[in-house]
Amino acid sequence: MADEASPIMVATSEASSENLVRENTNVVDALHAIFNITGREGTWPVTQKDSQLSGDHKTLNVPADEMVRELQEIFQLDEDAMEKLKKEALQRKPIEFMLNLTVKEGRIRKRSTGNDTVYITVTTPSRNDNQDLITSYVKSFAPKWDHEFNIPIRDPQKDHIYLQLWQNGEDELSWLFEPKLATIHFPRVLPIATLSIPIMEVIEREFDGWYEFQSISDAGIPSLDVESVKVHLSGHITCSSDLGEQHQSYDEFLLRLFQHHTFPLMDNASGLWQGNLPASLTALSTQLRILHDVRKDTQLISWCKAAVQLPNVDAVYVHSLVKNIQTKIVASSFSEEDLAFLQDTLTLIIEKCEEKIRSLDRSFPFSNADSEEQLMAVVKTLGDIHRHPKTQMLIYQSEQPLIHETVTEALITFGCNWLKQMEKSTLLLASSPIDQIKASLALTNEVLLLLGEPLEFYNRIFLKEMKVHCYKQVYGSLVRELISSLEPVLTCICKRLLKEPDTGESAEELSYDFGLGSNLLKVYTNLCQINFLGRRSESATEETGIESHHQWFIPAVHHWLAYTNNLALQCVDKAVEKDSFERMNDHCHFSASATDTASLFHNVKVWWHKIAWDDQTTNDLIPVRILEDQCDVAKHYCQLMFDVMDSVLEQNEGRSWIGAKIPVVVANMEYINKEVGKLPKTFGLDSLKNGTNSTVKNLIENVQDTINLWINQYLEAVLRKVKPTIKTSLDNACESGDVSDLLNNLLDPALSVLCSDLPRSHFLNFLASLWDCIVLLLQMKLKDESKIRKNDYFEQMSYVLNEILKCFTPSTDIGLDVRAKTPGYMSLVQELELLKLDTNELISHYYQNRWKEQQDLQQQETTATLVVRTHFSDSGTLNVSVIMADDRATAEENNKLITALPSYYVKLELIPEDWSLRRSEKTQALREIPATFDEDFVFENLEDNDIEKGFLVLRFLEQHVIHSNILLGEAVIPLAHIHKNSDDIKNMYLQLDTPCLDSIARSLQILNYRRRESTAYDFLKKLEKRYPETKKHFRNLQT
Repeated sequence: MADEASPIMVATSEASSENLVRENTNVVDALHAIFNITGREGTWPVTQKDSQLSGDHKTLNVPADEMVRELQEIFQLDEDAMEKLKKEALQRKPIEFMLNLTVKEGRIRKRSTGNDTVYITVTTPSRNDNQDLITSYVKSFAPKWDHEFNIPIRDPQKDHIYLQLWQNGEDELSWLFEPKLATIHFPRVLPIATLSIPIMEVIEREFDGWYEFQSISDAGIPSLDVESVKVHLSGHITCSSDLGEQHQSYDEFLLRLFQHHTFPLMDNASGLWQGNLPASLTALSTQLRILHDVRKDTQLISWCKAAVQLPNVDAVYVHSLVKNIQTKIVASSFSEEDLAFLQDTLTLIIEKCEEKIRSLDRSFPFSNADSEEQLMAVVKTLGDIHRHPKTQMLIYQSEQPLIHETVTEALITFGCNWLKQMEKSTLLLASSPIDQIKASLALTNEVLLLLGEPLEFYNRIFLKEMKVHCYKQVYGSLVRELISSLEPVLTCICKRLLKEPDTGESAEELSYDFGLGSNLLKVYTNLCQINFLGRRSESATEETGIESHHQWFIPAVHHWLAYTNNLALQCVDKAVEKDSFERMNDHCHFSASATDTASLFHNVKVWWHKIAWDDQTTNDLIPVRILEDQCDVAKHYCQLMFDVMDSVLEQNEGRSWIGAKIPVVVANMEYINKEVGKLPKTFGLDSLKNGTNSTVKNLIENVQDTINLWINQYLEAVLRKVKPTIKTSLDNACESGDVSDLLNNLLDPALSVLCSDLPRSHFLNFLASLWDCIVLLLQMKLKDESKIRKNDYFEQMSYVLNEILKCFTPSTDIGLDVRAKTPGYMSLVQELELLKLDTNELISHYYQNRWKEQQDLQQQETTATLVVRTHFSDSGTLNVSVIMADDRATAEENNKLITALPSYYVKLELIPEDWSLRRSEKTQALREIPATFDEDFVFENLEDNDIEKGFLVLRFLEQHVIHSNILLGEAVIPLAHIHKNSDDIKNMYLQLDTPCLDSIARSLQILNYRRRESTAYDFLKKLEKRYPETKKHFRNLQT
């Protein structure tokens, strides 16, 4: 049966008996105890709970053979070895047992008053002398003896201790005077009560407490009037053996026994050991305790010492042992030797608890349901040892560090060891950058998992039970190790990114970046989360180095920005290439390419917010770099709008013209410009944008101003593109006098679309530019056609201009209104006003200008003076009286000797000449100066219309016979300015001058273009005759 119970036998047949005994001293001691205490054929009673629910107890008798078999299994011995050890045990000296009994005090309750002298006798059946042991005599109802007895015990299983309380007789004086009589009536000593205690009970429980004695009732003894008797007793059994190092041997045996019992529990995963032993092992441990003279209270320390060394012991059970030990200390149940043993045991408990803390995740897995209870018990055990004054003093005397310090150090060690262990399975196995990034990701993921609920779970327990900030200690040590491991690796990886080409990378290299979804970005995000967890728990410090983890990734950020910027430019090219430039819907004036470009901003925004860059040194520099890149993308998109201009123009009967796509392009540029304005807010740079002398502010303003300028330049470029169409349509309109094609097919549809879809400011600017273009084209046309065209052509051109003006200046507020009257337009109108006049009207215009010229007295340079009187009669006849004329040049030389004066006369002429039958008149010639004529002239048959448009021209001439007469000066009077009655007619003093050809050059130039007409030819010939310098002037104009 023993063979069946022993799965592994150790062959010792070849070893000598001495070596066998030396190696199995504990076995021999145990056999010696069994044989002497229980007996080879005896049994040992063990009291155990029937069940944990009912709480009832039952007694089991364990045979000695069963204990021997258990002993054989514990030490894995074969039958031969066991027999040899049994022989060795039987050869030892028999054990002598001694009962150490202390009778401390009593309580006697009687119905009557009066003190009696009492004492107690102690005896056992196994005593050879059969003599009672007696305490001192005390006269009291509450006697105090404190009497110690050492009583040999022959048979622990059968013996018992018998105590009897005695009292002296009532009348002690009768014993002195009448001893015989006193003996008969009043016995000297009377038994009051008795108590019997089995020695096995003393062995099992080591009694120490109040025991109630049983009163004696005897008919031969008078009533003693005793109600109850209680006595305070304490006692335990010791052995007289020659064993040395008893505690150490017992502790070693107990540990071996516990390991034997708990090992199957570990294999079967049947839970934690809570201090319960089978009856056979309980009996075996009791035999050894008695053998090694270990007190019951001291056994508690040994059990605690052995239990704490088991890997699968219930920490709650260990904690309960520690609490019981502390209770015993307070009750002074331990000797000095026990306290020294307890000191070592407490040190061992602390070390074992620290070992569990150093492997916190393995000792107390977060996923295990029992972890919270077990860890709490471990921490409570440490906390109770630290807080209890007795155990605290023992730890202090052992010169051990404070428990709080050792726990803190254990937590720090746990963080370091955990990270190193994880590093071995991840980072140290990686060789290539890709593998290193994956390993770094796996490592940081594991760190985050630990820093999450598991570490918070541990921290909650440590804070509650010991006020130790577990999270802070573990975080600090773990993160320091993490940073020292990752920093060189990730720094090297990120620096290599700048050396990698942006294009032509292999499939493996393409995943090696800092973009969304990449492993490198995930590593960075994990580090940010680790940093956040540290700041939130106030665990992150500068010593950990986690605050500067952003610096490692700066090269990766710049590489990714450069790569995404190039990619964004390519995406913009493709988006513009595919765009049809049609409005997305009625509410969005822009097209798909604009939204695609803006989505690129959004992608970078998502990336930027995802990385949550929080580095103080580069927190502004990198966003500024991003802004610059995004602005480059925006400008690139706007520049592409110029490249696709031909495709967005409509074809109107083979002519390029403005259609609905032009406003869409402008709206696209406007939309992108607005998105550029939002970029500082998107990237958290509002404060920089709103500040003064800011790089961000200047950057955004410059880009927006540039795009606004490009929008205007785009519209100007559109205008240049459609300028040939406008010119052709203008030519046709001027030729035919029909503006329907220009207005109905070109201007009206285009302006309607632009007005509804373009922003008002851009529409008005474009409208003004278009108007200036049309005016410029007409001016250029006018310049080319004025020499060869007749006035009716310019009449049509003027009509075209007026119709176009109406189109550009409608009654609503969407036109140019007064802004259309530009200097160019006014000059064009004035030119057309001249060109559309016929020859006679041009001549009249010439004289009109001559009259205006003479009205400007400041610029007038007169040559002579003429005095006349003019008026219209009631019948419409013009009456002119020429009174006197004076030549200023002759008057200035009147002091000179004049041999002969020339003749002077005044010539009168109506313009136009065909208005009167007498086209011109002249006075007589007088050889004097001033010349007094006093001649009257009459011009008849003048109509009212003639009067409004006609002029009276008075010329003062110097008459010569040999050569042509010389014009000294002339005066022009509009007929409309001459009075119509003769009442109170005053003389008119006319300052004569010669015409300034520059001021009237345009009229004369137009007349010169019309020389082929007789009227113009005659007028110019007369003018050249009067003013010889006119020929030269015409030649200069032609040049």
